Amino acid sequence: MKIVCWVPKVYGGTGLYRIVMPHEILKVDIRFTDSMNIKDMMGDIFFVSKANFTHILPVIPFLRKEGVKTIIDFDDYWVLPQDHLLYHGYKKYSTSQLLADSLRKFDYVTTTTDRLANEIRKINPNVHVFENGINTDRKQFEIQPREIGDVAFGWIGGHCHLSDIQLLSGTPERLANTPGWSISLFGHDGRPGSVYDKFANIMCGYG
Repeated sequence: MKIVCWVPKVYGGTGLYRIVMPHEILKVDIRFTDSMNIKDMMGDIFFVSKANFTHILPVIPFLRKEGVKTIIDFDDYWVLPQDHLLYHGYKKYSTSQLLADSLRKFDYVTTTTDRLANEIRKINPNVHVFENGINTDRKQFEIQPREIGDVAFGWIGGHCHLSDIQLLSGTPERLANTPGWSISLFGHDGRPGSVYDKFANIMCGYG
């Protein structure tokens, strides 16, 4: 079996945790490509993320005609709340409708949760739930033991989760007189003043 994964040169967490790392550890013939040549997309299965689907949508009918099974991964719901970072862009470009329409154009859909699968199933019944995958051979996943408090909290996620993190507002103050706790924020983008600094301030205080 040959699986072709379409991944652009620059990709985010969706590409990493939903496409690249899960397929790196599969024991089958895997090829990653960002080519727009349909010959480079040919295989038994063609896999792409909803984050990148607009680039290759025109070729999907040709792939299906050639017997290639096409899969699109949806890691999130396509209708955004108004406080979402991408809400105005979605509204301006009718992205929510584009995403919903795309569900009909693929043979199968993979997604993250049963709840989201139930929504997708209303449009495309061929949906399956897969957890995020990691390749533990990558250096970033080397275990590095360190002393922490008796109770430790950790959080990792994308930059669109400010409204979620705001639910934790006041946590450091409420825990200030409680010994033996720590909160770790993983995955900061390293840019001063970015939204991850806001995450850190809410969860940990700048200390």
